[in-house]
Amino acid sequence: MDWPVTFKCNNNCLTCINDMVYHSDKQVLGKKECVEVPTEQIKEKVDSLASKEDNTIGFGGGEPTISDDFFEVLEYTRNKYEDLLIFVVSNGRMFSNEKFVERTTRILSPEGKNRFGIALFGHEPKLHDMITRAKGSFRQTVNGIKNLLSRGYEVELRIIINKLNYDKLPEIAGWINKNLKGVFRVVFIHMKYTGNALKNIEDIKVKLEESNPYAVKAAEILEENDFNVRMFHFPLCTIPEKHWDKAKGVTKQKEELKFSEKCEKCDVKEECPMIWATYYNLFGDDEITPVSN
Repeated sequence: MDWPVTFKCNNNCLTCINDMVYHSDKQVLGKKECVEVPTEQIKEKVDSLASKEDNTIGFGGGEPTISDDFFEVLEYTRNKYEDLLIFVVSNGRMFSNEKFVERTTRILSPEGKNRFGIALFGHEPKLHDMITRAKGSFRQTVNGIKNLLSRGYEVELRIIINKLNYDKLPEIAGWINKNLKGVFRVVFIHMKYTGNALKNIEDIKVKLEESNPYAVKAAEILEENDFNVRMFHFPLCTIPEKHWDKAKGVTKQKEELKFSEKCEKCDVKEECPMIWATYYNLFGDDEITPVSN
């Protein structure tokens, strides 16, 4: 289960699937937008896991680490479920603060079942900060990742592919190999075009046929250097078969994803991660080619 802690954020990413109206305190129709998720509501969701077979809970946002109740939520969850994997999806910036990391370790032991998924948009400040629209975010994000790694936490790097960085993916992979050894895995992710991403679509949209060759090359660079690599939202027919194991399986609710009518004839349909419905609506299915074994 994934649940937002807040809709506030200290970045303003071009690629964000949320709308920035939820990230601010602006007045809308005379009423203040709700940007914080009530902590009691989050606790109720945590409690509901007791009757299910969930083995993971993800906390995101917005940026969960800037919520006043972030540590309360973590502590409540960990005290209730010792063996549950807690997955924090973050931009990593707050973890550049040593005291913040120390407080995190008092609640979530690095030896426990905890993981941090952190978005990295580039291999140098100009590119990363251009996409996050937050000056200094690259430096803080990288320092945050290194702080978490130095304490033994599992860190998943999330590379969100878009028009501004797709042709730099091999360079990003090379930079990760030199600077971020020890991450749990690196995940290349195709965008969902909603929220900010929809607002900024002309600046960031890119077709699979353009970006996938760069993503494949980047994945190969990392694998050659013993990194664990995954590829989310890559229809199997759009990448070489030797990379299918990195992409197999649906990682989001199926209502957000789509098969083309062409896929009815595909022999690997059951293993395919499908395609974002928003991508299909934007670009159609001309890139889809059913696989015949």
